[in-house]
Amino acid sequence: MSTDDASKSRISTSCGGDDNDDFDHLVGLESTDTTTTTTTTAVNLLGADDDEQTAQFQKVAVGTACMVLMTACWGIAAPTFKVVDVHPLVRLSWRAQTSLIAAFPVAAAAEVGRRRQKRTPLIKLLATRRAVGAVVFTGTTLWLQFVTFSLCLSGPFATAFVHMCVFTQLHPQIIAAALGACSLLPGKAHMRPSRGEATGVLLGLVGAVTAAYFDRHTERGDVTPPSVVGDLLAVSSAACSSLYALGLKTGFEPREEWPSMLVQFLVTIVVLVETLVFAPMLFPGGVRWTTSDSRGMLDWPTSEYLFPYLLIIGATTIYGHTFMTAAMARLPVLVCSLVICLIPVLHEVIGFYVYHVAGPPHAEAVGGWVFVFAGLVIAGLYPSKHDPFKPPPSSTTRSGGIAKNTSELELERFAAVANTADEEEDSRLLALA
Repeated sequence: MSTDDASKSRISTSCGGDDNDDFDHLVGLESTDTTTTTTTTAVNLLGADDDEQTAQFQKVAVGTACMVLMTACWGIAAPTFKVVDVHPLVRLSWRAQTSLIAAFPVAAAAEVGRRRQKRTPLIKLLATRRAVGAVVFTGTTLWLQFVTFSLCLSGPFATAFVHMCVFTQLHPQIIAAALGACSLLPGKAHMRPSRGEATGVLLGLVGAVTAAYFDRHTERGDVTPPSVVGDLLAVSSAACSSLYALGLKTGFEPREEWPSMLVQFLVTIVVLVETLVFAPMLFPGGVRWTTSDSRGMLDWPTSEYLFPYLLIIGATTIYGHTFMTAAMARLPVLVCSLVICLIPVLHEVIGFYVYHVAGPPHAEAVGGWVFVFAGLVIAGLYPSKHDPFKPPPSSTTRSGGIAKNTSELELERFAAVANTADEEEDSRLLALA
């Protein structure tokens, strides 16, 4: 038996194999020819990289398409909200009810599809504490975001328009700060935002401040002075937006069990229930379930705004949230958050040219959003290498500053065993000689 054959035989026996094929498979060899071996291994590695790159490209493409559709939906929804002249929380209840009607066929179809694929039934899925907690947490943060935004926009706690615009758009900065703080914890270094993301978040803040400053002469800025309580409410609105985004990103796992429309259908139910229960408590004189002039929370079927405005609001809001949920599963959370900061540009355009409820877009203000777009591009091109919400790759170690995965470590380990076997065989042959 040759030295190589003896080495392979020993390793095959130690691995539980009966022949040399186990050794060949483990170390990636199909022949003893070094050139053929190197070429075969390189081709296999390149093929794996191509498949991975294709899958990643498809994932980013679908996520980007979802963000574009979300922007279009919310760009239409927000100006339509202004047309419906009722109390903000009454409007929220109308939006939730019409959204559930608009989403029911798609949500039902998604559940039927899950059952055909033999997925976990929805009832059993919701029987877990994690699922219930995710739905309640996400719905509650969305409800609080709307309430705090409405309070800082109008009423006794309203703040200046510029303050409201800037502070309610701080969610990328809040998310980045939270990830940076978490990265300081032991074993959480992978949560640190990349330099591209940090630069994008900074440019987003510059853009929001610039756009709000040049838009300060609108009617809200003229009549409403700054308010400390209003500023705190605006920051709270941004914090709730951040928590809502993080809830969508991390709360619904495994992701294949949770179609995006089904997630938003359940979240909207939570929003509706909390509005019906707590809105009359927050505004005992201004919000009721029903009124004689059809301005109560349950009066939307007889409202003068039913067609087409409430139907537009109901469909565009929940489908926008559905596209956002799908994008969150495919793109970095900071990229999605920066995209949301661009939506006010579309609000102004549609509000002025379609509904005539907003002032004309100002070149200076639009210029501010160019900063936000530049930040989005930089953050999208240079994201973090690892998903901050998933455990770091534990199978990766470092040797001499070069990252090595499990496959490379196995190759090195078996090569070391082979060398040891060769040395033992050489020593035995020399002793016999």
